[in-house]
Amino acid sequence: RGRDDAPATPIVVADAAVLTFMRGTLLGIQTSADPQPLHPPGDGAGLDKSVQDALAWLAGQSFIGGSAEGGWEPLGLGIGTFKSTLPPEMAKIIWDDMVHAREQGVILSDPLHLLYLCTPFDRTKEPAWGAFASRFANFSADRHRVAARVGVEERSVALKAQG
Repeated sequence: RGRDDAPATPIVVADAAVLTFMRGTLLGIQTSADPQPLHPPGDGAGLDKSVQDALAWLAGQSFIGGSAEGGWEPLGLGIGTFKSTLPPEMAKIIWDDMVHAREQGVILSDPLHLLYLCTPFDRTKEPAWGAFASRFANFSADRHRVAARVGVEERSVALKAQG
């Protein structure tokens, strides 16, 4: 997580500060000895290129705002991700789900939509697809609306149930 954490804290704001910070990490020390593990052979890049790529990705995903020239600052998603200890990719997925729910509206006539939004992503087990397909077939109209809103299609559930 080291290369994603620095810009999400108020300590680091400029590219040079991020590079200085990263040079003091285990990754920085390892790449000073062998810059090739971060990029394909012949790329000629090392830690500096990796840091620039990471900053560009973080900015592109709205974890940080600003620019290389003016400095970086953490945005709401970056601060929340840092405090939650979620991997950035998973935080972005959850963020996108929440934004979608906000834009499309949360269906409150049944608790299923809230349950979906609050279920921990890393503690779920593979469902018994046959049992789920059977229950899905008997969902109320409100629950079918929730399923459609979160992207669950009856056809997909049936295919999973078949194996």
